[in-house]
Amino acid sequence: MCDNLAEFPSLQQSTQVHILQDRLGDYFHFLTNEYSHNNDILEDKVRTILDILRKELNKRSQTIQNAIYLSILDTMFSSIAYVRDIHNGLGQRNATYAILHVMYDFYPMLSISALKHLVSGDYYQYGYGSWRDICGLCEYLHKSNIDHPLIDNAIGLMNAQIEIDWKAYQNHGICSTNCAKWVPREKSKHGWLFDKLVAHWIEIHLPGFLQSERRVALLSGCKRQYRKMISAITAFISPMEIHMCARNYASVEMNQLHNRALSQNWDLLFNQSSSLDVLHTQTDRRNCSQQLSHSIQQDIPCAIGYKTHIGKNIHGVSFPDYIGKYVRRAIRCILRMEIFSEQPTCSARLSEEINILNKKWIKISHLWNKKKCIKEHDLAVICYNCVSIHDPNLHYVIAQACLVSEWSGVKRVLYSAHNPIWINLDICDGFIAKVRAIYFAIRHENLICSTPDIANTFLGPEQHPFNILFINEHGWCNRQENEETDYYQLWSILEQPRYKAIHRCFAQIVGTN
Repeated sequence: MCDNLAEFPSLQQSTQVHILQDRLGDYFHFLTNEYSHNNDILEDKVRTILDILRKELNKRSQTIQNAIYLSILDTMFSSIAYVRDIHNGLGQRNATYAILHVMYDFYPMLSISALKHLVSGDYYQYGYGSWRDICGLCEYLHKSNIDHPLIDNAIGLMNAQIEIDWKAYQNHGICSTNCAKWVPREKSKHGWLFDKLVAHWIEIHLPGFLQSERRVALLSGCKRQYRKMISAITAFISPMEIHMCARNYASVEMNQLHNRALSQNWDLLFNQSSSLDVLHTQTDRRNCSQQLSHSIQQDIPCAIGYKTHIGKNIHGVSFPDYIGKYVRRAIRCILRMEIFSEQPTCSARLSEEINILNKKWIKISHLWNKKKCIKEHDLAVICYNCVSIHDPNLHYVIAQACLVSEWSGVKRVLYSAHNPIWINLDICDGFIAKVRAIYFAIRHENLICSTPDIANTFLGPEQHPFNILFINEHGWCNRQENEETDYYQLWSILEQPRYKAIHRCFAQIVGTN
C-alpha cells in the first residue's frame, strides 16, 4: 500500500496556487469595495502577488503548475485594463499608476506594454484610458523617483504619437488622436515633463544636436518649434479649452465636447452663476449658451459616446464618473424652486435649466443602457452613511440609483438607513422629478448605519422578488446574488470580449521570452 501511495505526486504545491488566487481575490475586493486612494496598501498587495509569481515562474518547470502560474499572471496583468477602463471598468487613474509602478519592478516589459494598451484605441473600440494617463503616470512616478525608467517609456510613447499626428496633419490635414491636448505646457506644474519631452524629441530627430557649444540657444529654439507643433495640432483638434482660453465661447460646439468636459464646465458654458443668474453680458457668451441649449434640445450628441456594444460586468455595474454632477445641479434647481414663490424673479433661467437637464439626462441614460447590464427585477439599494445632502459622493450614488430604476421594472429605490426608506420613482416625470423625490425622502432623515445587512433584514431573506444591487459609499454597484470567489469574479470580467486585446498582448510577450 505504501508503494502505491508513493506513485502519486505530492499536492503541496497546489496550496501556493490557492494562496495566489486568494490574494488576487483580495486585491480585487480591495479595489472594488475598500480602495479610497490609499496607494501604499494597493502597492503592497500587488507586490506580494508578483513576488510569489516571480519566484514560482523562475523555476522554469514545464508543468501544468507553471501554466497555472502564467494564467494567474495573465489575470494580474489584464486587470490593469479593467482598473483603468473609463468606459466599462473602474476608471481609477491613480490605482492604475500604482499597479504599473509595482509591475515595472518585476516585469518591465509587461508594465510598458500595459501602458501602451491603455492609451491606444481605434475606430471599433475605445481605449481603456486616454493620453491624459501619460502625464498622470509620470507625475505619480516623479514623486518617488524623478528618473524612473517608466517615465522615459511614457515620454517615448507620447512623442511617437505626436510624430504620427504631426505627419498626418501636414500631409493630409487630419489628426486621429487628441494626444497633443495632453502634452503639458512649458510653464505649467508639469513643466519638468515638457522639458523631458523636448529633450527626447531632439535625441530622436536631431542626435548630437545639443552637444554644440550653442546648446542653450539651440535648446530654446527647439522648445519654440516643439511648442508651435503642439499648438498647431491642438488648434486643429479644437478642444473646448482653446476656445475658452481665447474667450471665444461661441466656437464651442456640442459635437466637439466630451461628456465629462460638459459636466465639469456646465455653468461657464451656459453663462450662469451658481444661483442661475446671467454671468456675463457679452454676445459671445450668450451665443455659446444658446447654441448648447439648442443642441441639447435637438439631441445632438457629445463627441464621445459608445461606438460599439461593450460587454457588461457580470457581478458589478459601471457608471460614468460625471453623473453625480447632474444630481448636484438638479438639487440646485430644487432649492431654487423652493424659494421661487417668494422671489419669482430670482432666476429667469430656472425653467430652461430644468428642461435642458431633463433632456441631457435622457441622452446619458440611453447611452449608458447600451451596455444592457440591468435586469427586470433589479432593485437599487443605497448603502451610504451620509452626513449631508450636499455630499458629492451621495450625488453620485443617487445618480446610479436613478439609472438603475429607469431601466429596471422596479421603479423604486431602497435607502438602507437605520430605518430603511422606500422611495417610489414610478410617478416621477423626468430626471429632476426623480432627484426631487429622493431629496425630499432623505433630507431630514438620519442616514447612518447604512449596511447591506439592514436591507436584507428589512426585505426578508427569501421573501422578496428583487435582484438586489448594492450601491456602497465607494460608488461601486454590485449584485447580491454573487456567491463566487472574488478571484472568479475578476476572472469572469476579464473573459469579456472587451479585454481580448490585453490578453493577446500578454500572450505575445510571454511567447517571445
